[in-house]
Amino acid sequence: IARTTPNGTLDPDYAPKANGTVTGMTLDREGNLWVTGAFTNMNGVTVTGLAKLRNDSGSTALTLGLGNAFWEVTGTAPALRDVKFELSTDGGAVWTPLGNGTKVTGGWTISGLTLPPQGYLRTKGIAISGNRGFSAIEDVILFGRQPTKIEEWRMEQFGSFTNQRGGADLADADNDGVANLMEYAFGLDPQDTASAEVPAWYNDGSQFELSFLPPPGIEGVTYGAEWSSTLHPSDWHDVPNQGTGGDQRFVVPMNQAPFKFMRMKVTNTQ
Repeated sequence: IARTTPNGTLDPDYAPKANGTVTGMTLDREGNLWVTGAFTNMNGVTVTGLAKLRNDSGSTALTLGLGNAFWEVTGTAPALRDVKFELSTDGGAVWTPLGNGTKVTGGWTISGLTLPPQGYLRTKGIAISGNRGFSAIEDVILFGRQPTKIEEWRMEQFGSFTNQRGGADLADADNDGVANLMEYAFGLDPQDTASAEVPAWYNDGSQFELSFLPPPGIEGVTYGAEWSSTLHPSDWHDVPNQGTGGDQRFVVPMNQAPFKFMRMKVTNTQ
């Protein structure tokens, strides 16, 4: 594994060593190098077949002008090909092609755009580097309105406003069993499994109760609860919210069925 300087000479300060064969590598948008192969050690660190190597910084940024857009690709961000621009007016569920990007100094551009008053603009391209290595890189911006609270949260946590991929409401980014939307609704860290603490049901002998006060600053969601006696998909019954003044309180008497299963739910209303 080697790196050249901007003038094409070998960089003597960059010489990561693997204890086995390297079969592929690719750059991410920040310029970090991902390496795969039949190795178990990289630079004295135990890794098995996959390693992330630090590099000088790189970045990408999408900006919208009057009838045109520019995707800036700087630093050690990878060279791209097959760059396309797309539009979504339904929150990212459906994307409409706008055309291919044109390579210019410092990035890619597209002109002749006629856009609606608001929506999402996305650009994406393929980065090819090393031996059989490739990756898809994209940027999304919101135009025409201010982002909602949950869109701001998605951008902060996942780098995108849209309800898609790892940042989707129903995705579980940290694999802790708590969906992203639930993490947002309770002020949890979606990248940290140690933060998977949501309100629990309480059994006082005659009823099950779920009570909590939502954290401050959470907007655009409603809290709910359901119960079932069979766990069948069609056998879930809404539990009325008895809370007042912002408090959430759901009560399920134990005498309604021989078995009771409860679940909490959060709905995105934005």
